[in-house]
Amino acid sequence: MSRMFRPIIYYYDRSFRSHPGLTLAIANAFCSIIGDTAAQLIPTLTSDPSQKLSFDFFRLLRYFLYGLNMGPISGKWNEFLEWTFPQKPKSRTNSIKEKSIELIEIGTSANDQSTNQSLSDGSDHHPSHPKLLTILKMVATDQLVMAPISLIIFLGFMGFTEGLRLEEIYERIDRLFYKLLIANWKCWPIIQLINFRFMPLKLRVPFGACCGIVWTIFLSYAS
Repeated sequence: MSRMFRPIIYYYDRSFRSHPGLTLAIANAFCSIIGDTAAQLIPTLTSDPSQKLSFDFFRLLRYFLYGLNMGPISGKWNEFLEWTFPQKPKSRTNSIKEKSIELIEIGTSANDQSTNQSLSDGSDHHPSHPKLLTILKMVATDQLVMAPISLIIFLGFMGFTEGLRLEEIYERIDRLFYKLLIANWKCWPIIQLINFRFMPLKLRVPFGACCGIVWTIFLSYAS
């Protein structure tokens, strides 16, 4: 299974090294359009077969543009969390810039990388995992700060691109914000816990975007 994803990771890594912001934007936009496409097709395919197939390409474009813009923003947010709550002690060779392009070499296991790092540091003990308390702080900050902001951006952006008046956008946010935020808190803390614990910094946005496909389907129905 891992070999199947190696070419994808390789090309992603190469693209990220040269154009990190653009790479995150495209990856996030791609997952957004997958989610909205599924949200539009599932009701049609599961309903009466005689019903005419309908698809809103302008709605798909709105989700594409939203994902395109949120990709780099999410990347910078993850860098901020990593800088604010470092999971490993900072050394003279570590920086946020280096962390943003860190990726385990393809074909090399995480255990081998950890062992090599331990040997290079001159330590004879097992490599320590990120502290749970640090990860919980990252999850809490993400869910209490970024989650509400991203929901307001989503509802506002969708309303604006649909041509709604300002008061209509406010009404939609007032009607849906708390319902979506509570739904967000039921699933995303676990996803982000896994994300911050196991994913290197450069893969956190794509991982979240892949998990967010189902979330995008939910948002498509809700909004």
